[in-house]
Amino acid sequence: MIHYDIIPRSLIGSLLLAATSKGLAAVVVGKGSESSRFRDLEPLFPDHELKLDRSKLSPYRKEFEAYLAGSKEQFSLPLDYSAVSSPFHKKVLLHCRKIPFGRVASYGELAKRVGSPNGARAVGNALGANPLPIVVPCHRVVTSNGDLGGYSGGLQIKKKLLSHEGISTHRSNLRALLKDSTRRR
Repeated sequence: MIHYDIIPRSLIGSLLLAATSKGLAAVVVGKGSESSRFRDLEPLFPDHELKLDRSKLSPYRKEFEAYLAGSKEQFSLPLDYSAVSSPFHKKVLLHCRKIPFGRVASYGELAKRVGSPNGARAVGNALGANPLPIVVPCHRVVTSNGDLGGYSGGLQIKKKLLSHEGISTHRSNLRALLKDSTRRR
């Protein structure tokens, strides 16, 4: 059974949150209608029934609302990675979770962290399939030359999330942040 709830309005549109008994399993960022968000969710859990359950999702909803209101920087509730397609993708997501609020990393940098120094494209593919955007902050990953790269929710949402975290999305600023993050290691 997959329990879900919807946050109808936020700075990035509506969000569909889905959880199993193990934890939050998916976040669908609000593109299109409610039915289109369900279409995005169903392939992740093809053999599960979906059930609206606001009380079960209440702790997750509160964390999202706090993050989007600017009063929370990190998510602390349990996650369920069962919708992640491969061990490599899971490894990428676990390393992506370590990118702090207000910071960025490049796809290449993340590839090195997961032991695949030439795997920037594979990292991009893993992040593109991230079932837990925002919680696993793939919006904090940009190209090594300071371009935004991609985002499954669309580049406008990626820009809004980075701006929400105090990051200017101008290429020169992203380059400077990447240089700074490389020096910190």
